[in-house]
Amino acid sequence: MIMSNDKVNNEAHPVNPGKVHVKEDYIYAQPDKSRMRKKQSKKEISKPQKMYDNIAIDLEENEATATVNENDVDKIQLEELEEGPTKFIETDVKPPSTDLYYNTSSLIRSRIQVSDILEYVKKKNDYEKEFEKLPKGLTRTCDVALKRNNCAKNRYNGIYAYDATRVVLQSKNYINANYIDGHKASPAYIASLGPTKSTMSDFQDFWEMIRQERTDKIVMLTNLEESKKMKCEQYWPEQGGAKKYGKYKVTSAAEKRFTEFTVREFTINAKSETRQVTQYHYTAWPDKSVPDGVATLLEFRDKVEQSQTTNVGPMVVHCSAGIGRTGTYIALDILIKEGKDDNYVDFFGCVMALRGQRAHMVQNLDQYIFLHPCVLYALTCYAEPLSLTSIPNIMTDEKILQQYQTFTDIQIPMDKDRRSVANSKSRKGIRSGADIPCDDHRVPLTLAGHDYINAVYVNGYEKSNKFILAQTPLPNTVEDFVFMLYQEKCPCIVCLDEENIKDKTVGYYLPHANKASKVGHFQVTCKTCNSTEDIVVRELTILRNGSQSSEELKIKHYQFRGWNNSESAPSRVELFLKMVKDVENERKAQKSEQPIVVHCLTGAERSGLFCVVSLLSEKLLFEKELSVLNTLCQVRTRRRSAFHDIEHYRFCYKCVKEMSEISDSSTYYNMNNM
Repeated sequence: MIMSNDKVNNEAHPVNPGKVHVKEDYIYAQPDKSRMRKKQSKKEISKPQKMYDNIAIDLEENEATATVNENDVDKIQLEELEEGPTKFIETDVKPPSTDLYYNTSSLIRSRIQVSDILEYVKKKNDYEKEFEKLPKGLTRTCDVALKRNNCAKNRYNGIYAYDATRVVLQSKNYINANYIDGHKASPAYIASLGPTKSTMSDFQDFWEMIRQERTDKIVMLTNLEESKKMKCEQYWPEQGGAKKYGKYKVTSAAEKRFTEFTVREFTINAKSETRQVTQYHYTAWPDKSVPDGVATLLEFRDKVEQSQTTNVGPMVVHCSAGIGRTGTYIALDILIKEGKDDNYVDFFGCVMALRGQRAHMVQNLDQYIFLHPCVLYALTCYAEPLSLTSIPNIMTDEKILQQYQTFTDIQIPMDKDRRSVANSKSRKGIRSGADIPCDDHRVPLTLAGHDYINAVYVNGYEKSNKFILAQTPLPNTVEDFVFMLYQEKCPCIVCLDEENIKDKTVGYYLPHANKASKVGHFQVTCKTCNSTEDIVVRELTILRNGSQSSEELKIKHYQFRGWNNSESAPSRVELFLKMVKDVENERKAQKSEQPIVVHCLTGAERSGLFCVVSLLSEKLLFEKELSVLNTLCQVRTRRRSAFHDIEHYRFCYKCVKEMSEISDSSTYYNMNNM
């Protein structure tokens, strides 16, 4: 916190939610009106330079206090938002009448220097205590929101737009949305309820707000349906179509879908005016939770941030209630800008300020915790995507080593995993040194006896679960491995173990060329075998025994010879890249949407490298820019033990350099689009 002598203390100052401290220079809730006018004339309120300049709370102790009484309106379980404001019509319940104006002249913040964030996050263990100190519930009046005609437009009990910060539409219709100050910008955002027909007059109010506020970016952070519940309704036309929402005609000009997000381009016509609006829809944020890892969300934010803007209006951000995911995204954006601009961040002060502008922003403890590793990664790893041609010039070997070391250092606070993992009984199927996949993303078998195999899904850039990273089978898990291949209808297998590996823990599923072998209830046949210097290509068929209706599965099997056990990474970049491209081309030739199985002894180190290089190749086709570190981080989210060797990281950059050297010709792109 910053005291009068401006010294920095990394601990958040205690605050009692619901109490506001009285000081001479403050304007208070429901004060004597003559006194209010006097105070306003004494000290004019200037336009804020930072988000903290409008909303803050004096946290000093030993002062006289005025208490804000808790109201029944706020007794809701935010983890399970309750829909339907009808009871407010019946009981005429209102939120606290106190309309608090906060001024930052007395805000005591807990600023952290960017250079100290890593140490701060490593040592921090009081997240819950700090989160509980944030202001709770409704702290400002929302009389307009609770008018009888407006109650139905709120959807969730206790989530109302404050009078002081609400968006006022020119049509005079009420909309549950608030202006939010950003870093040195006011307002920078509009935090909104997720549009539904009933809350936004068949979406007319939403599009009126977009046009009125000159917004050209919409950030959507919820799926339309989650946990079998409607979270938001589709307020835009289908791709290539047009639809009228009141007097606003919206045309969907383009749509690009990727694994974690979708980008849509809209044109809005009203009278003689035409506006262009882009919607960035992040689809990988689970309901009432946080994303799997920091990299995909930060890469999404970079895409939003780097896009060209034509208007000057605030960005509209919404999820379902417009408080949890919405508040977390806005806080993340503000903190990153604050860190880059001022070289410090203030997690607690930022969220407190947000809650002064819209109730319950950053809804739960997990979201508050998640902000810390996100900001740590963004400000210390410098992982923003770079153009292909600039990477070889910017990422020198010294810079690569520094970036990897920083990434390694921050893994302690980033690797906290609150998800459950496979049952300990499954450990008999795990090779020494291999990790246990998290339940969320492991490949479940449909066998009668058990469902476990040490294999995990990993997303591609355009396709979910494009890869399965699997442990090379043990002698007692060979049938499980073959069953997985058959169950998942895999088009390709990539084996990264040495061809004639001498390891007693390895179970063999491959028959000799032109031979067949029985593996439990399956027959595996190797029909052809073609070898080159560094790659062996086989054609396998798998048939389930004892079932007349069993379909024959054909699989292309690739075994890479160019990686000896004595080497940390493959010796020849171009041959490894060729195999990556060959596998992708085979998948496309088969027109398969099923996952590619990649396996090595642990299912992590070598398999992880193949997966990262393949992802880099794929991203390059769509974006013409990439971040090696973000891509690595995405794979590690699913396979925690992937990439523990600097040589693997260097090898990825060698692959990128090889891509950049041939990017001027059409060879690289043609190979990937065959």
